[in-house]
Parts: sequence; C-alpha cells; structure tokens
Amino acid sequence: MPGRESPEADCPVREGTLQSGNTFLNGIPLARLPRYFLRLLCVACATLGGAAAADQSAAVHVRGSTTFLPMAQRVAEAYMTDYPNRRIVLNGGGTQRGYKSVIDGSADIALASGPVSPELQKEADRSGMKLVNETAAYMAIVAVVHPSNPLSGLTRAQLKKIFSGRAGDWGGVGGRPGAINVLVGPPSGGVTEVWKETILGEDATFTPKGIVMDARQRIAAVAADPSAITFVAFGSVLTNVKALAVDGVAANPQTLADSRYPLRAALMLAASDKASPAAKDFIRYFSLPHKGMQFAGMIKARQQQRAEARHE
Repeated sequence: MPGRESPEADCPVREGTLQSGNTFLNGIPLARLPRYFLRLLCVACATLGGAAAADQSAAVHVRGSTTFLPMAQRVAEAYMTDYPNRRIVLNGGGTQRGYKSVIDGSADIALASGPVSPELQKEADRSGMKLVNETAAYMAIVAVVHPSNPLSGLTRAQLKKIFSGRAGDWGGVGGRPGAINVLVGPPSGGVTEVWKETILGEDATFTPKGIVMDARQRIAAVAADPSAITFVAFGSVLTNVKALAVDGVAANPQTLADSRYPLRAALMLAASDKASPAAKDFIRYFSLPHKGMQFAGMIKARQQQRAEARHE
C-alpha cells in the first residue's frame, strides 16, 4: 500500500542475505523459509525489542522529602530488584520542591512529609493538575535537646512559647536558667510545616531568632550546645541528643500506633491524577505490606488503620 512501510523494512534480514543462503535459523537456511514467515519474525523482533527498550528507558523520577528519602531508597532498590528493566531515580530537596517538580513535570512522584503549600496548590490549579496523595507511613516528630538538659519532657504549650520566642529562657519552662537557642528547619521542609501547624498554630510564627538548618546540621548543633533545642523526625534521632516527651507521652512505635503521641507527619507519595502507568505501579508497590521498610519512630499506614480498627 502506498505510503505504508513494509513489515520487514527495519528488519536486519535483507534480500541479499536471503539470496546468499548462508544465514541459518536452527540449522535451516533462511532462503528456504517462506517470505510470510520472515515478515512475521521481523515484526515480532521489532515489537519485542521496542517494548524492552521502552521498558528500560522509562525511568520514574521521584523527588522531595529528605525525611522520607531513606525509606524510599530502600523500597526503590527492592522494586528494581524485582523488576530489573525498570528504573527509579531519587532526589531530595524537600517536600515543597517535590510538589513543584510534579507540577512542572520534572518529576513523576513527590515524596512529601507535609501538605502542599497554598502557593503551589494554586499553581497546580492554574495548570489544571489534580494532585493525588497516597499515605505510605506516619513518622513521629520530636523535640530534641542536649543530653545534659535536665528536662525529660515539655507540653505543647511550652513548646509553642519556646519556638515562637515568647519563652527565651529555660528557667521559664522548668529547666535550668539560661538562654534557649532555637534551631528550625528549612521553610520548604514538610516536617517544618507540620511542626509549625501542630505547635505554633495559626496565631504564632517561628521566633526571628531561630537559626535555620537542615536536619543533620540541627542534630549536630544540638549535640554540641547544652542550650539548644530543635525538632526532627524521630527516625533521624541519634544517640548524642535526647528526645523529649510531649504532654507526658514519649515517642515510640506503640504510642505512635495508638495515636497517644500527638506529633507526627504523614509520609506521602504525591502524583498527578494523570501519572504514567510506571509511576502508578511504583506507588502501588510501595503500599505492599512486605515491601515498605520499617524505621524507628515510623508506622506504616496500613498498621495505623489496623490499630485504629482495634480501638473502635
């Protein structure tokens, strides 16, 4: 048919090869095989080769929360082991960067430990994109201090005073007298956003004296400064800082599962409602009970649902 390519147009077997009679298939000279069989063979090779190439090249790009990143890396490794022809490309940058990357098309999935900012939600609305969030797990967020700090816990009201700057001395919250050095996370971080919402609320902001650092820097600074305090995801806590109880409840898997510990962040996978099949498949894989890895201070969403069902 004019304008339509022959099925064997891109096939590596050419007319000259057939005429030579020197190319064999399972010991049979290709020149002796019917031409329609060769056409079918060429089409099958092209189809399978093209599918394999597409499968290998269709990488799923995932970007966002540094809190969520270690868990996502382990799940991605398991996924690529189970599906060797698929690729997951992971990057951090913070929750809001993850959302923005999905909105502008530079990533397929956002790793989020907090809600999308109002500004980015408006950007998504303007572009006609609907963001769909799948909660994979919940992570405790804890206030941490130097091990020498005599306090073992604070109330949410006391934490609000400290992080808003209304309490600038440890003596005002039951500790040894001395200035409080407040360290906070980057504004684009999901954990920072959750802490702001749950501790400061709508009527307060972080103290202007607060020093902005990423989680690792904050942990190192608190470990070196007996006057410092910050907040981090519980899975990030090291042995050289002390996690404080909140309202008399310490963070652990049990208090997180039964919702007694009050401060936690949902770890979510966010994507467009028109995400690629490959992206949707990785999100589905993430929710499989034997694939999501366990970390200290974390409970998977399905575990949370079962715990809530037992208490109903």
